[in-house]
Amino acid sequence: MRIALFAASATLLLMSCADGGKLPRCGDGYSVASPAIGKAFIRDLTSRLAGPDRENTIAEAIRQMRSKDPTIATDDVVDVIIAADCPNVTARADADRSSDLAHVAALREQVYALLGEAAAP
Repeated sequence: MRIALFAASATLLLMSCADGGKLPRCGDGYSVASPAIGKAFIRDLTSRLAGPDRENTIAEAIRQMRSKDPTIATDDVVDVIIAADCPNVTARADADRSSDLAHVAALREQVYALLGEAAAP
């Protein structure tokens, strides 16, 4: 299940184009968040994830999301964080399809680890 969710998230959030494999834009990241989470939270999280303390930022975002939406599923938490980080991923100078997907996979693993769960391969 998580493999399918990750593949769908990566495809939705990192839409490729014919520009040498670059991933210049993100999909509609707001569609992965419940109304309780909201667009403002995702915009703010995008800015915070661009900072140097990603692990604490992610841990705090998890706490905030669970506070805003106590019924939020683990996979939805992961999807929101990946959606929020998408603009940061594609803005990197070294952005290309394989490095972007590797970055998303590493972030996914980190979020699942902070949630206390192992990510599916």
